[in-house]
Amino acid sequence: MKAFGKYLFILAGGLTTLSSCNDFLDMEPLDAVTPETFFYSVSDYAAYAVAHYNFTTPSGWGADFLRADNGTDNQISTSYSNQWLPGEWRTTESYSSGDPWDFEQIRDLNYFFEVAVPHVENGDVQDETVYHYIGEVYFLRAKAYFDKLRTLGDFPIVTETLPDEMEPLVAASKRQPRHKVARFILEDLDRAIELLTNNPDGGKNRITQNAAYLLKSRVALYEASWLTYHKGTALVPGGPGWPGDAADVADFNIDSEISFFLQQCKEASLALVNAVEFTTNTAAVCEDELVPTDDDQYKMSNPYFAQFSDNSLEAYPEILGGIMIRTSSRFPTPTCSTPVVVAIPVIHASLWRLSSAVTACPSMPARCTKEMPPCWMFARIVTYACKCS
Repeated sequence: MKAFGKYLFILAGGLTTLSSCNDFLDMEPLDAVTPETFFYSVSDYAAYAVAHYNFTTPSGWGADFLRADNGTDNQISTSYSNQWLPGEWRTTESYSSGDPWDFEQIRDLNYFFEVAVPHVENGDVQDETVYHYIGEVYFLRAKAYFDKLRTLGDFPIVTETLPDEMEPLVAASKRQPRHKVARFILEDLDRAIELLTNNPDGGKNRITQNAAYLLKSRVALYEASWLTYHKGTALVPGGPGWPGDAADVADFNIDSEISFFLQQCKEASLALVNAVEFTTNTAAVCEDELVPTDDDQYKMSNPYFAQFSDNSLEAYPEILGGIMIRTSSRFPTPTCSTPVVVAIPVIHASLWRLSSAVTACPSMPARCTKEMPPCWMFARIVTYACKCS
């Protein structure tokens, strides 16, 4: 009887040990997050958004990505490129990284909208600051699609995570006409603008509403420029030799699309230029790289010059811009009676003087040159904004 009692005690003790062991094994991992426990706090949303920042920025000294036009009719370089030799510029057959058809970023952002946003809609997260981070993800998806648009043109519009099954993947992979992709990007940026603020936690390290306006103006101007300068070719929807389905562009009117995107660009530019204060440029005229460096008006006493040469950028809330223009009959001659934004498509990669750029606005008083953003900047397709006094 005593032996039986001992074995019964041992058995009970074993069951207790197994129960404790199961409790230990069922603990949530400390070094990883799970869908069941994530997206229940604002910090989760902030962390997910910033983890998907993938911006290319210059590092150190040098032209960096501005050298992309080297060896073209837009920009010369100090060395030659053999890519122009017959047979040397080939389509890439495979990618070890940077595959333009990679959907990882887009899928991750679509996952956010499917899983994270419902928690906010259901009231699981009630802190109002969460909406800013939702706006960031809309911005990031717009940027991801803009990268695809510039690289591939017509592209599938996928707004949900897809199962690893042939039929739905094939159905979703149909490329949409590029103007529809561009419109989708603008829709995402409109949502981002509604949700973003200009003073988020994290300050200058986070995406802002002004950045969304800037990107929207760039996307709209890019697409308007593309349609304008490739009209009548296979590079625009419905053009001769365009490989898409004619049914997808049955109601497509290229002139209407150009007007739409230019108007979107001007409206976004105007919203941005009215939202920010331009840094004063005290230089008498804007010069190119031949400016005499011993002239004080081009040194640190010039607030505009100083903001790019200061040891600390803490005093500057944000630096936005890049301008370059030329005359276009698509835009009315501006006057200084009201704030004016001129957004003109330009394809270039060289330095222009602001004084020559102003000739595109013959009725614009000289004082407007003092209120313009940078004298010059490298860019390919840019938005020009002038706020007249």
